[in-house]
Amino acid sequence: MKTIYLFLIGLFCSSAFGQWTNDYGVNTLVADSHTSDVQSVGTNDGKTWVVFWDEDAGYKLRVQLLDQDGNLQFGTNGMLVNSVADNGTWTATRSNVVDEDGNVYIGFTATNSSIGYVNKIAPDGTQLYGEEGISIPDGWDLKLLALPDGGVLVGWMGGSNGMLMRYDSDGAPVWASPIAVESANTSLPYSNIGELAGLSDGSFIVLLHTKATSWTINSTMDALKFDADGNEIWRIEAFSNQTMASNRRYPILQYGDVVYFGYYGSTGYRFDSFLQRINPDGTLPWGVDGIDFSTDDTFYEMTTTIAFEPGSDYIWAAANVCNDTQSVYGQFVQKFNKETGERQLGDNAKEIFPVSSNWISVGDLQLVDSQPLFLFSNDISNGVNPIQLGVVLLDADGNFVWPEEYKMIATSEGNKFRNDFTKNVNGQSVAIWSENRDGGNFAYAQNIVVEGDTQSVNDLDKSKVIVYPNPTNGIVTIQSDQPVSKIEIIDFAGNLVLKKLNSKSIDLQKLPNGVYLIKTTLKDNSVKINKIVKK
Repeated sequence: MKTIYLFLIGLFCSSAFGQWTNDYGVNTLVADSHTSDVQSVGTNDGKTWVVFWDEDAGYKLRVQLLDQDGNLQFGTNGMLVNSVADNGTWTATRSNVVDEDGNVYIGFTATNSSIGYVNKIAPDGTQLYGEEGISIPDGWDLKLLALPDGGVLVGWMGGSNGMLMRYDSDGAPVWASPIAVESANTSLPYSNIGELAGLSDGSFIVLLHTKATSWTINSTMDALKFDADGNEIWRIEAFSNQTMASNRRYPILQYGDVVYFGYYGSTGYRFDSFLQRINPDGTLPWGVDGIDFSTDDTFYEMTTTIAFEPGSDYIWAAANVCNDTQSVYGQFVQKFNKETGERQLGDNAKEIFPVSSNWISVGDLQLVDSQPLFLFSNDISNGVNPIQLGVVLLDADGNFVWPEEYKMIATSEGNKFRNDFTKNVNGQSVAIWSENRDGGNFAYAQNIVVEGDTQSVNDLDKSKVIVYPNPTNGIVTIQSDQPVSKIEIIDFAGNLVLKKLNSKSIDLQKLPNGVYLIKTTLKDNSVKINKIVKK
């Protein structure tokens, strides 16, 4: 059994700004500037890098670092990523990775000049490749692999071919010149670098999109292995028969030198999700495509994330599923044996949220003691609709751990998009998103901490709230050891439908039947959110 808590640590301190909050309607503001494009990546010690376009400054790329307690390390607006990049008012796809020391590598393209840049920034803000970074002329759609020696392998789309270049810990080129990775299929003569993986002997696995034209995104994927000097060792042509998208980022995991690739693709009229295994000798033990997430063709299987914990025998996957018009969505999970690929949750996967509820996962799937933890939204972002974010924890069989099934962690009324969810470190993951709030789009963060019952939540949060009866057909009572200052009832479109002040009860009789959130504000200004079912 697990317990989740979101905690507030300390007050304002002179050395840092911000901190985590347990007010789910407020969250932690990442930066002062407006931004509609935010990405994040977590470090091995639980810090969170957030990379965002500063729209107030004419689209300048900035980065913020939040420590484990949510304190902003680079002031209230982060630091500039690159001092010379000439960016226009539109942006291109980019990449962020971290190394074992917590340094972040940021790869992006300045759209006015078509120059790709890679900057490496230490947790103390030092620009390890200099403020100008590595520059790559005509470098688009950069992919990055942090190397054990402090260097980086960079892949990008340059002209007709995918390109590769290795740089050392100072940002100097290791190879004499970039390597063009060409397509071997004459009917798909254009290529673009996909995901990258480093092996224990210093070699690399490179996934390669092959395309019919330079501008199309539809692709078939090859896998190649290169040695540390950039020499090709082997190639697997078309390790999947599915059509994929060259501008999409796909999840990739490693167990030793074995690479696992989670993806969804199409074969004409529908979308399906798969897990593929690529051995270091270039074999595909699970065959072309890999193992199907579900053999049931009732729904399309869309955006897929995968997760693995060292020492485990299993790889988890989560997929958003939808009807054939892609108008209603739900959420399913699957569990695979990492050796055989055998599906552990049945051939049809396991339903978490049914199709038609429009509840879908956003951000990457994470694991806490081999239990899946994922972030979800209660609607599909269209830039307008109010959307709220929540988290779900599942047990080893894919069942809900918490009696209330999920916890809402971002309950403000704005539309939320560009959602990320960092890897779990010591029980904590961090959700990052951009939201239309307070007159514009801003980046926000919220921590989620999952701990065992042996570490009592009461040590950190003594304000318990019990809501009963639940379900109800009328009056709901709030049981709390503190006075209640406000009760708010919120529907799952994010609308405030009922409010009552200075009372421990509220009457839902006139509300339509359905599921609501009951937001209780206590006298100490702490906020508790529960799910309530009106029958």
